[in-house]
Formats: sequence, structure tokens, C-alpha cells
Amino acid sequence: MTGRRLSDYLLQRADKSIIWGDAEAEWARDPRALRLANLETAITDKPEQWPQKKFHFLMHPDNLGALQAAGFDALTLANNHIQDAGRVGLSDTLTHLRRAGIATVGAGADLAEASRPIRIRHSNGQTVLIFAWAGPGCFTPTAWAAGPTISGINRLPDYSWTTLKRVLKEIKAAREPGDIVVASIHWGPNFNYSVTPRQRWFARRLIDLGGVDVIHGHSAHHAMGIEIHRRRVILYGCGDCISDYEGVKRHSFRPDLAPQYHLELNDRGEFKALTLSLLQIKDRQLHHATSADVAWLCRTINGGGRRDEEERNGRRPWLNRRRFNTRWEPLAEGRISVVKR
Repeated sequence: MTGRRLSDYLLQRADKSIIWGDAEAEWARDPRALRLANLETAITDKPEQWPQKKFHFLMHPDNLGALQAAGFDALTLANNHIQDAGRVGLSDTLTHLRRAGIATVGAGADLAEASRPIRIRHSNGQTVLIFAWAGPGCFTPTAWAAGPTISGINRLPDYSWTTLKRVLKEIKAAREPGDIVVASIHWGPNFNYSVTPRQRWFARRLIDLGGVDVIHGHSAHHAMGIEIHRRRVILYGCGDCISDYEGVKRHSFRPDLAPQYHLELNDRGEFKALTLSLLQIKDRQLHHATSADVAWLCRTINGGGRRDEEERNGRRPWLNRRRFNTRWEPLAEGRISVVKR
């Protein structure tokens, strides 16, 4: 989320990489890793804004160097802010990222482009096939759905069997033997630990029937539970890699915490290891989180979304009683290991 106040901050800085701070050292732990993120802002200098929408996230094109400095191999664009500057802003975003050499998926000039996956060859010779969709319930306007002759995003109208069959058909048509398949989905409301039964059903069927190896979920602006299903990883909500949410009033969800996910799979796409580097957004930069922050996040996720006693303020302490089949364990140096229970 490099738009809005972060964009204003970057315009005043010659070094556009300044926002990444300690994240660069964490990424350097495995320089061969494929770097994937969801870009939740339009990149444009056009003043147009999508009508009847409360929040608009825009990043000035002069700040594109920040995304280049992060070394992203791919950015997913199917979300509820990529078209905040209208269809012209979406066109600008695609143009700027293309010129910067950053692959994108999930949005395009028409439905064919918006739904087309991208294939990236990893340094070890394997290929990673990435799909991206925006689901319902995450404030994405229905009018943003791309059509045969209209630009927009790859949008799921629901999590029904009919929609699943359409998605499975797309995966089957593109998948080749040996591909590691990633399904990136923007879904669910903001600041909420709950995962609906329909989301779980949809994610599991993508693995069972579509051969998907990783579900890369995002939207809520804070870390959520993780499930291992048939040795495949479902990240229901990754939180924000970077945002301008430090200081917001949602303290019990800690949107200032920015986990970075280091996922290791075998050559069949099966789960081997998952480690998180926990960072914190302070003064518009990423810094290593404290051991207390690590302990809080592990305690919260392992509890199914439990708020600490001092943060309850008379409100319900449990946001989601359903727990997942993984456990988060604190490690040294601000890192967290995610293991199957």
C-alpha cells in the first residue's frame, strides 16, 4: 500500500527505497526467493477518482522506484483499490509497471488480460504459475469486473460451485506439468479475524480439484490464521507488507505490524517450512519488531483472534473461535516459525 500518505512522503525523498528499512536485510536472507506482493494502490498522476467510494489510494509515478527497489518479481492487482483513479488510472498503472519491468496479474485492458495468469521461472528451474482474483466482501465495486471489451479486474462474484468451476477451468487451461500454482485472492472485510466457511470451502477445493499449491490471501490489513491442507498452504490473510496505517485506531488488530512470509516448498509444491520475519511500520519505514510484538502476534493467532486483556475495553474478547491446524512459535531475532499442530 504505497499510495496516499506514503506516496506524499516518498515524493519528498530522493531515495525511494527508504520505506523498506530492515525488510531489505530480511529479504537478503534468501536472495533466490521469488518475491510476490499485492499492490493496493493505483499508480497515476491523474486527478480522476472513482465516484461513490470513500477511500482512494493513489501513488505518484515518480515513486515507482520504491517498487523497483523492493525487487518484486510479480504484483497482483485484483483488489479494491487498484481502480481508485478510474479506468484511466488503471491503464496508467499497467503502463508504469510494464515499463518498470514488474510482472502483473489480476487486472487488464479486458477480461482476457485480467484473467490471464503469469508464469515465472524460478532460479532453480521450476516454474511458478500465478493467478489473481478479487472476491466478494472486500469492498470491490461490481463495476470493476473486467469484461470482453472493458478494462478492470479479475473478480469473483461469489464462492459458489458455478464460480469454482469457472476458476478450475482457467487453471486447467494454463497449468503445465511441474508448475507450482499460486492462487492470490483478495477477500474478506478489513480488520476482522473471521474466515467464513465458504472461504475455507473455496480454498480447499482449489487445492483438491485445481491442483493449487499456495493460497495467497489478503485484504484484512493484519495477519490471519494459516491452514495446511493436504500438505498445501492456505494463507488466509497476510497483513500488509507496508502501509500508512501506523497510528490508526485499530490497535487491537495491530496494522502497524508487517510480517514478511518466507515460504519453502518441495518440488511437488508441498509445504516444507514457513518462517515469518516480523517488522513494524514506524515513521513510514519498516523496522524489526520487538520480542513483545512477536509474542503478542503468536498469542493472538494461536488463540484464534484473541485480544489481550488490556485491549478489550469491554468489547467481546473473541473475534473468531475457530482455530487453524498450525501453531505460531516465536524464534530469535523477531522471527516466527509456523508449524502444523
